[in-house]
This record gives sequence, structure tokens and C-alpha cells, in this order.
Amino acid sequence: MPAESGQTHECGRTLKFHHRSWCACAQRWIKQEDAEHGRQLERDTLRVVANLQEHFPNLRIVYLGSRIYGGWADGQLNPEPYAYEGAYVVRWLINSQSEANVAAGKSPLLLWGPYFWGDGLKPRKSDGVIWERRDFVGDGTHPGNSGRPKVAEQLLGFFKNDEFAKTWFLTR
Repeated sequence: MPAESGQTHECGRTLKFHHRSWCACAQRWIKQEDAEHGRQLERDTLRVVANLQEHFPNLRIVYLGSRIYGGWADGQLNPEPYAYEGAYVVRWLINSQSEANVAAGKSPLLLWGPYFWGDGLKPRKSDGVIWERRDFVGDGTHPGNSGRPKVAEQLLGFFKNDEFAKTWFLTR
């Protein structure tokens, strides 16, 4: 449950101060057509963005990301190909946002966040990241002791190097 907007955060600022957020959404796999799964994830992500905007009224930018590799998933916790296809949802949302709504402050600007997905043991061309089974906890979905640092390094690297994010991220 988010803190009330008038409460002071650890850094001494109220929640109204927050202008940027990172959001990565995923769904449990539900037996449905791939396109419908993507559209449901799109609707769910839009609800998350609306909730963020409700709790953070000065929110101006939301960096969207998709999840990590789902090929080791045991059961129905967002296996492949759904984990991979989550990036298409991010693209749909970014491409379909209304410039008028963003300019009028009715919705935050949606931008690409870090891209975590990699094809399991096949090194990613851009940086060589692989996702081994040992990078996950027992369910094969959530990052474990060796996977969490990979996620953290990629997230930190994104905010330090993205041309827009580094202008505010590196100021403190």
C-alpha cells in the first residue's frame, strides 16, 4: 500500500515530489491467444500507470520495461514466449501515447526503460548477458542470488547511460 501523498519519505520529500518512475509488468500465463495475452498486458500496464499517476500527481515520465527470460519458468508464471513478447507491449504503449495528453499533463511520457530479456544461455549481442537456470529461484521465474545482481546492474547501467535519465539520475 503506497504511503499517503502528504507523508514524508526517507529522503525528506513528499510523494508529490516524484516526477519519474520505472515500471515493468508481467502476467501469469493464461491459456489464451498470444495477441489477447499482449492486449491484456497492455490494459494492465495502463492501469498501473494510472495508479502511479494517482499516487504521484507530479509524475511526468514512466520508463517501461519488460521482464527477464522466462524459459526456465516452472508452471504458469509468465513462461516463454510471453516473457519475450512483453517488450512488444512496451512498444505498443510508447507508440500509441497521445502527445496532446502528455503535453497537457494528463498522462506521463512513456519511454523505453532497460531491456532485461535475453535468450537463456545464448549471449545477448549487445552485452553478452545470459540467463542460466541458477539465476532464478525455484519457480524459474523470479531472479535468485545470481540473477538479482544482473537485474540491478542492468537497471543501474540504464539510468546512468540513457541520454534522458542520466540528466537527473546522476545529479545526486
